Amino acid sequence: MSKMKWKKITAVALALTLILAAMTGCGVSDMKYLALYNEVGALENYSFSGDFTLEFDPDYFYSDSSTKMTKIYTDFSGNVSLTDDGAYLDCKIKFGINDAKMPGEFNLLLTNDAIYIPIKDYIGVYSAVALKFSSGYSDKMRAAITSALEEALSEYDYIKITDFSEDPNSMIPLGQVIPGRMGAVNAGFLFSAVDTRSADVHKLIIGSAAKMFAGFDSGLTKMSGNAAVLEITPENALKFIDNFLKFIDKNKKGIYKEIINILKGLEKIYADDETFEEVFKNAIASAESGEQDFYDMVDAIVSGYNDIEEFDKELAALSFKNSYLKSSLSKQGDVYTHEFAAQLVYKDKKAFAASGNTKVVQTAIDKKGADEKNPIDLANLNLITGKTIKKVNPATEMTISWWNSPNQDWTWVDITRVEGTGFESIDRNMENNSMYLPMRIICEWFGEDVTWDNSERKAYVTRGGQKIEMTGKIIDNRTFIKIRDFEKLGYTVDYHYDSEYKEHTVLLKKN
Repeated sequence: MSKMKWKKITAVALALTLILAAMTGCGVSDMKYLALYNEVGALENYSFSGDFTLEFDPDYFYSDSSTKMTKIYTDFSGNVSLTDDGAYLDCKIKFGINDAKMPGEFNLLLTNDAIYIPIKDYIGVYSAVALKFSSGYSDKMRAAITSALEEALSEYDYIKITDFSEDPNSMIPLGQVIPGRMGAVNAGFLFSAVDTRSADVHKLIIGSAAKMFAGFDSGLTKMSGNAAVLEITPENALKFIDNFLKFIDKNKKGIYKEIINILKGLEKIYADDETFEEVFKNAIASAESGEQDFYDMVDAIVSGYNDIEEFDKELAALSFKNSYLKSSLSKQGDVYTHEFAAQLVYKDKKAFAASGNTKVVQTAIDKKGADEKNPIDLANLNLITGKTIKKVNPATEMTISWWNSPNQDWTWVDITRVEGTGFESIDRNMENNSMYLPMRIICEWFGEDVTWDNSERKAYVTRGGQKIEMTGKIIDNRTFIKIRDFEKLGYTVDYHYDSEYKEHTVLLKKN
């Protein structure tokens, strides 16, 4: 690994240590917070319940003017069991948006190394969240897509997800995804990648972090009754950063040593997994050969921070006035409680605010079995969902661009739909100065039906039972066709070449 890559890795590691330092410092309240964190992290069987609210400005990064804030409400409950036999989770999440407080419901069951989600719940979440906020569809279009999805997926009862590492279409993180251990406590309600080794990983990282910051008092935690409270504001963050950088500058050799120990510990924990074992082995070799690079980077960060004028630091803090993060952990009897609140304000404009409350109770878990009636896997679910949306809200035109470059084999596509716009990058193939593009993906964007005749080894566009043959060639089991062939479908094909920027552009328009 190059020095530059190693520097990027260590930069990320240093960013993460800012949070770890606040949690694993050695002040009295730091230690109390860490102790409660570790207690919950060690639980193997527990129930949880709570609520979480997120308020955000969907146009914050695109507009200087304030828009109406969007609120998402959730409450959740469930049971978790983590044993050597695997992970188990059953949970129910209710959600609502803006004035509709809790109309939606989402159930999830993880058992026997598989996740089960009712199809009706998936459609409900997809309609209420993905279609509403990611795409900006009108209510009429969202209703049409939702109805079409219900029809297209009517033969299935459950989504069954069994492969979390090999499926390229998977949106699920590596491992078994559950609101695990501190996941349910430390951030209101988070899904954490958990497997049977998670307790060992948790113990390793927190233990090493505590050694890294031995003697460091974060100044960000305090005791309030029986609760340990972590609170970050722009004002105390400046003091924390100043003290933190002084600490790592003085103790960088010990911090570097613990980073190596973490990597070696992870290598041992994942020794039975050839892929991860190789990853950590390479990371250790790179880290050990880049020790001086690490020290140089710490020196550069500290020096750069010290060069900033105090006025500029205070001005930066003032820009984030009224921002805060507050996290409280407490225990009463067998009940652990986490309360969380955060707000980001920049130059008097609120970007988001979040708050939540979670209770975790150690208890015996009565596991329920899974109903495997008519399941669909994630790859086919994504395929059907994508085709359905393209059918209901097809492209009306698209601009396809590419540049003269021997090292570039993809094209950029700007898509105009009946409602909304989008962009993608797709493969291309050049042969005898002719451009070939993937047939299925472009045709389906326009809402066309593409069929494959296995006996003839040809793909067709089908309209009203009639086949329209396209001039194509098969590359890596996919049919690529010439751009001009879209004229067979009645499309307008306009080509333009910009000699100054060596950019090729084709406008495809459905008439």
